[in-house]
Amino acid sequence: MKQLSQKNINRAKKVLLQVAMHLAEARNKKILKSEADEFMFIVATTISVWENTKGGKK
Repeated sequence: MKQLSQKNINRAKKVLLQVAMHLAEARNKKILKSEADEFMFIVATTISVWENTKGGKK
């Protein structure tokens, strides 16, 4: 199994923090109606934020 580099670990931490913030905001706005909505939101947001952090953009 490949070891994660410190760069990717730091990137993952940033991504998780961003996803948590987006999820909290969506919950506060009562956008998410079910656990399935929350799950799909988390998956989509994680992918989006991960892609946006490539190359040190964030």
